[in-house]
Amino acid sequence: MYADRTPDAAWIPAFRRDEWLYPISVVGVGRIQCSLNDMLLSVLTPGIAAQRLRSVLMERRAEEDSEYIPIVMPTQATPFRIIGLTRFVFTQQWPIAILVGPREFVLACATGEVTTENGERVGYEMLQSVSRQSQIANSTAMARSQIIQARVFWEQPDGSVLVYNKVIVDAKNRVPDTLKQRMLCHSLQSFWKFVPRSVENKKLQWCLKHKKTLIHELQPWSQGMIRDPLSCAGCGLVAPRPQTKKVSTNQCELCDAWLCSDALCPQERVKMAKITNYMRVTKAPKAHSKQEKEKRVDSHVIKKQRVKNDTSTLTKKQQYEESEEFIPTFIYDVRGVEMERYD
Repeated sequence: MYADRTPDAAWIPAFRRDEWLYPISVVGVGRIQCSLNDMLLSVLTPGIAAQRLRSVLMERRAEEDSEYIPIVMPTQATPFRIIGLTRFVFTQQWPIAILVGPREFVLACATGEVTTENGERVGYEMLQSVSRQSQIANSTAMARSQIIQARVFWEQPDGSVLVYNKVIVDAKNRVPDTLKQRMLCHSLQSFWKFVPRSVENKKLQWCLKHKKTLIHELQPWSQGMIRDPLSCAGCGLVAPRPQTKKVSTNQCELCDAWLCSDALCPQERVKMAKITNYMRVTKAPKAHSKQEKEKRVDSHVIKKQRVKNDTSTLTKKQQYEESEEFIPTFIYDVRGVEMERYD
């Protein structure tokens, strides 16, 4: 990863001098261990909800006042091809927001793949700012930022993907140049974390959408895990269930398995956030012997007493964070739509 620290080094002839005042460029090259299908699936952004989800997974603030106009949508023949226009307002996180106010972005987006003469598959993702025909004279109008970003993905024989990522932004503001470079480099580094998270989330969304089709495959697994309908599917602890008819917050949305509220329980469940449709998967359940279950019951009672007396060593937030992590649960082929479970 490297950055061009001078405006002339990041300049390309396609720019217009009256629109690009101080372009800064950052280039990142690396390898991600995944297939090209998974890579293109992770960057596919067909709407506002997917755009906000992407911001959350990239560890940045979600866009506001978003609009999206699709031009070309994915089809069965071209499942990863998409072209569209998007407009949103982006606000930097604190303390950068003190120096840089909200910025408006109007971008043309394109994602797809091509096949070379040698039969090699190459994927791409491009973002480019749409220039205005006339500048708004009102001084109170929101500032509009210019950006060009290109990502190229080369599928390798070993199953990995080589990634070339270059971004150019017009960064004429009060933020020091070194800090601008650091922010852009952090954004490129976040992409390596974003890809596996996005792939997992979208596959889980597919599983929930086709839950009725998968119910026959999930029933043997869930029935083997839930021996007693009154006990927790994760630890086997018998505890009262909520009497409401609505789906419980401790109920898995994928297999309807019920789990207790103990943060130390080795649970496995899928929960979906309301705003971004962002799903998290908890740890897989482990087998417990009869003696271990008795210890779990005793520790469960002791833990409840400690929480009641405010003498617990862990806060609820710490318990929640310790009990959850990202783990892949399902794999499916985008083209063949074939499901396969793995640990």
